[in-house]
Amino acid sequence: MHAVSAAASLTETIVHTLQLGAVCSTATSSSTTHVVAMQPGTDKALWARSAGKPVVSPAWLLQSGTMAVWSSHCWALPDALQHDV
Repeated sequence: MHAVSAAASLTETIVHTLQLGAVCSTATSSSTTHVVAMQPGTDKALWARSAGKPVVSPAWLLQSGTMAVWSSHCWALPDALQHDV
């Protein structure tokens, strides 16, 4: 599940993410895997960092759908660290 901060709630990004099969939420929980944010200092971004979760930009979501690569018998997403907010 990806927690989407209010600043990153761009309709096209969310629609694209849902088409990829992700679950989006405006709330964070233990099942949150990534937090999408435009700025590093949002409450959700700070929560993610304290919980050891990646904080990524909306560009990472878009690239996740177009740049996933077959690696070691599974699909690999673009490196979240390259899209760190």
